[in-house]
Amino acid sequence: MATEFRGIAAALGNDNARRAFARLSLGGTEQDVIEDLGHARAAKALDALRRAGLIEADAATVRQQVFRELLAASASQPRAAGIERFVVGGRIDHYPARRDERDAVLRWALQRTIPLELALGESDLNDRLARVADDVALLRRYLVDERMLLRTTSGSEYRRRRDSGESPDAPWGDVPWSAGTWTNPPVETREENRAATSDDSSTDRPALEVTAVETSDAWRTTAYGFVHDTEHALLAPFVHGTAVEVSFVADFDQQFDQAGVFVRIDDRNWIKAGVEFADGTPQVGAVVTRDASDWSVAPVPEWAGRTVTVRASWDLDALTIRARADDGPLRLVRVVPLEPELAASAGPLICAPTRAGLTVRFTRWTVGEVDAALH
Repeated sequence: MATEFRGIAAALGNDNARRAFARLSLGGTEQDVIEDLGHARAAKALDALRRAGLIEADAATVRQQVFRELLAASASQPRAAGIERFVVGGRIDHYPARRDERDAVLRWALQRTIPLELALGESDLNDRLARVADDVALLRRYLVDERMLLRTTSGSEYRRRRDSGESPDAPWGDVPWSAGTWTNPPVETREENRAATSDDSSTDRPALEVTAVETSDAWRTTAYGFVHDTEHALLAPFVHGTAVEVSFVADFDQQFDQAGVFVRIDDRNWIKAGVEFADGTPQVGAVVTRDASDWSVAPVPEWAGRTVTVRASWDLDALTIRARADDGPLRLVRVVPLEPELAASAGPLICAPTRAGLTVRFTRWTVGEVDAALH
């Protein structure tokens, strides 16, 4: 019989049940309880004690082991460590008294809400801090007092302070290719001087040509039965409340050639979205993996050979994926549930499941504000 603290507390919170339990604990019988409380109240009190596991199911006798079970159950619960003692459900529950522990909680909040290099007015800052704290004013004051958040003299603008003691942080604006780390190294990468090309002449930032390893892929189990985790994804930290965009030339035509954006939580939980050549035509779509992968696509033969931009915007409890060719309008590809408290990374993706020699030219990688609205 399971013993549960709340059930015991609820039962003993009732006067009649408590009187019945006391009488039975002192050696009394069911008849003694009936004489004390009367038939109706005694029946209810004994039923409450049985449901709480305080007396035997088939007799009005106290279960002597009940409190040992309760203590054992309590001892078996793992104790929270680190900031998990102060953060519950992705939100700050309370602040620690020790300064070093409080600083750890403040850094946790910053890294999930405010990218480096982003200047914010107070209203926008408050909206972001509200994602992780109920008392926004208190969190803002702590951040300013600890000089983790810099405020102009007029108080009109806030910006994160770069701290060499922090873990790697999310980029903002145009992301240099060197800011990312490959999940699996490709055959070759080469930065190309974009001044020599006609693509996106508004910036002289070099494009990145990437050649994939034959059989590189990302998939888990569904329909095919295998797990492939050999994708080439160039990843940097991805902060909730931002959007990542990757642009590339969709100039490939072999089965399952693919390029786009990869959003990674861990080995078993990730999302890839972009263009994949399947069944004779380019397809825009996404694979969402939570232990097992799914796949959704739509044919876009008119996108062949054009510059495609894939955008993943992480706001509230969702990742919204959109894509376009050249300067055309962004079209909705997928809306994926993605909890705001998760730690994620994101960046360009290339895979070549069926052949050698696939090279894709990535023209841009940026991080910016989330979508203004879903529709």
